[in-house]
Amino acid sequence: MEKKQYAVLGLGRFGSTVATTLAKYDCDVIALDKDMECVERVSRVIEHVACVDFTNLQQLRELGVGECDVAILGSGDHLEESIIALMNLQELGVPYVIVKSKNKRYREILLRMGANEVVLPEKEMGLRIAKNLISGDLIDLIGVDNEYSVVEMNVPKSWVGKSLIELQLRSRYGINVVGIRRTIHDSLNINMDINVPLAKEQRLVVIVENEILEKNNYFSDL
Repeated sequence: MEKKQYAVLGLGRFGSTVATTLAKYDCDVIALDKDMECVERVSRVIEHVACVDFTNLQQLRELGVGECDVAILGSGDHLEESIIALMNLQELGVPYVIVKSKNKRYREILLRMGANEVVLPEKEMGLRIAKNLISGDLIDLIGVDNEYSVVEMNVPKSWVGKSLIELQLRSRYGINVVGIRRTIHDSLNINMDINVPLAKEQRLVVIVENEILEKNNYFSDL
């Protein structure tokens, strides 16, 4: 399968985190910012970086942004700048554009302007922390879209000593296990033996419907 190409425009805390994380997972990333200090900060991790004004259509075209599958516009403080950059990305034919927004009003405008997705990082982080606190079994949560989230969780007490094939999590609960950590310090193992019983000290990474997550203490009740 051919790897997707990503363009990240704006390398503040949000954009640089997105860009460097994608790069660490061996994704093809073009990282852009008009501030050379921001560009230099990510250049140790990302090969294709440039100091440009991403409201300049020609500069984006020359850098190959139009060849990217997804663009993430990480500079959301100035609405006019975000709109111009969004229009440039649309002009270049980027199929999917994610835009960071400062507030709900900006979000509404950017969606009407054609952004495929608009995120409010501070609000979403608050929701993420709150959901983590609701259940003691949840370690981390990342929203994928309106329907699904990726969750890292402790093994619930009722699952300890049972194998994945015995638990039948997908058919019974709509939970898809994508990886296991033996301990908190171990790397994620995605080549799981579904016949091996789960241990108390292990952690699971699962994909689950948000509707299931919204049920208080769902995992601890299983």
